[in-house]
Amino acid sequence: MATTKARRDRAALHQRWAEILAEFERSGLNGRRFCADHDLPYHQFVYHRQRVRETRTAGFTVLEPPSGAGVQLRIGEAIIEVAPGFDPSLLRAVVAALG
Repeated sequence: MATTKARRDRAALHQRWAEILAEFERSGLNGRRFCADHDLPYHQFVYHRQRVRETRTAGFTVLEPPSGAGVQLRIGEAIIEVAPGFDPSLLRAVVAALG
């Protein structure tokens, strides 16, 4: 099982690539040109673009709140408070039921 640090590192990497890809989408450039202009390896760009798309399709982006902190989600009129140590599968089920 991945350590908390490893999860945070993966989440940070995913967030960084999500930002890069948002910049790419605003740029109007094709992928190869964008990568050349930003000194990014094209194969990594393709890999992370697919990973970010899969996450968007799943409807979730994994965020790691600061240690010991909870988060509050608002979905329509519903408010869900999520405490540290929550069960992600239960949260998915609740969000799906509200969706």
